[in-house]
Amino acid sequence: MTEALNYWLLQTIAMGATALLIPGLRITGIFGALKIVAALAFLNATLWDAALFFSLPDGLSTQAALLLVVNGVIFWLLVKALDGIEIEGFLPAVLAPVVFTGLSLVIDQYGHLVDWGMIYEKAVTAIDALRVELGGEPSELPFLDPPAETIE
Repeated sequence: MTEALNYWLLQTIAMGATALLIPGLRITGIFGALKIVAALAFLNATLWDAALFFSLPDGLSTQAALLLVVNGVIFWLLVKALDGIEIEGFLPAVLAPVVFTGLSLVIDQYGHLVDWGMIYEKAVTAIDALRVELGGEPSELPFLDPPAETIE
């Protein structure tokens, strides 16, 4: 269960990073990246035949270009059908799946080396500091408290 949760979390992070790297691709809702990742996983599991990927050409050819365009059209249609994510233009729709795949591979390979707990704590601390800066109350999360001093 934890492995599956980690996989989905890492894929969602990869989609968020893709949105940061591709101009014209924006995640506008809190679950936008997760929705597109789930939709892509469903389509890849049902529509794309594994034999298609085993027959991919080695170099740039008409077949490879056609596959990139079809993948971009599918991505563009998904983005238009789902709320929480927006795209402007066809070129970002073609590039986004390629960038997402590359980032997914890198994150899948090296994601286990990252201390995600520390990243979470730093993100929550930064959000909490922003909340205080904007005049709100700080949150009362236990890891935000300073460490207790030891008595000798």
